[in-house]
Amino acid sequence: MAIQIRRGTIEDVEQVEELLMAAGVGNAGVQEWIDHFLIALNNETGNMVGTVGVERYGNSCLLRSLVLTKEIATEPEGMKLIQLFLSYAETEGVEELYLFTAVPHIFIHMGFEEIEFDEIPLSIQDSPHAIQQIGRGVPMRKRCITH
Repeated sequence: MAIQIRRGTIEDVEQVEELLMAAGVGNAGVQEWIDHFLIALNNETGNMVGTVGVERYGNSCLLRSLVLTKEIATEPEGMKLIQLFLSYAETEGVEELYLFTAVPHIFIHMGFEEIEFDEIPLSIQDSPHAIQQIGRGVPMRKRCITH
């Protein structure tokens, strides 16, 4: 499947929120941060097949709402898309990436470690997405190599 990736726009808010709700992922702050979302589209159908929000907080970044549709989640392209999203976030020049997930084993293989909520920077703890994830997702961190 050929995939196109682009930045989110205000026109994507409703579809991103629907995708997140269908996946059982919180959608707090989507409208506020939509221009920091990456949208993956199936080139053949034009359908949204994945999304991730990249919220920057100083030298740290919160990857939020990383969701793939069933159409791509089981395909090798699904893992490639996750890796592409992570690579993009790392190019933002951050020292640490944070995320919340129900499937920590996937991210451990990508250099993330499970952490306690109180190990997350306060600026991220106070974000609408992090507040919504308390007690729901496993907090994880990846330290990035900066140049």
